[in-house]
Amino acid sequence: MNQKGVATIVVVVILVALVLVAVGVVWAVISNLIGAGSEDIALNAKCLNIDIKATAVNCTDDSVTDPKGWKCSATFERTGSGTDEIAGIKAVFKNDTAGISSVVPTVGDIESFVGESLTITDTTTAFPTGESGPDSVAVTVYFTKESGEDFNCPQTKEFSNFD
Repeated sequence: MNQKGVATIVVVVILVALVLVAVGVVWAVISNLIGAGSEDIALNAKCLNIDIKATAVNCTDDSVTDPKGWKCSATFERTGSGTDEIAGIKAVFKNDTAGISSVVPTVGDIESFVGESLTITDTTTAFPTGESGPDSVAVTVYFTKESGEDFNCPQTKEFSNFD
């Protein structure tokens, strides 16, 4: 038997196997990058067609009846051409002068084109008694990714015309 011929065949088979493994590893990494990026692109496209804004905001200092201090109520309305169901909104009540903010996530869709409004009341605000209350609210729409994590839309609408 020719030992040189067998050794050459073994070397070729090992090299082919190594190349196939390397190609598989590179393909797995690239396909994961492409897949994750495509979901974000699709969600960003949905964000462009959704517009949610605060139509009324009222904040009062309830320190007499509640030691938590400030309570805020806000009504939001959805417009825009997008009809996709959203996971919810995140309202950020802020006082830029005092450097204080409080995020209030709200789960649930606000339907478009039906004049539906959503009213939330922030009962866990970070505005302590004796401090100035919120003077603006910013709203951000979010979707839920297939992985279950929140995807916040990059667009934020701010409202500062409080009652």
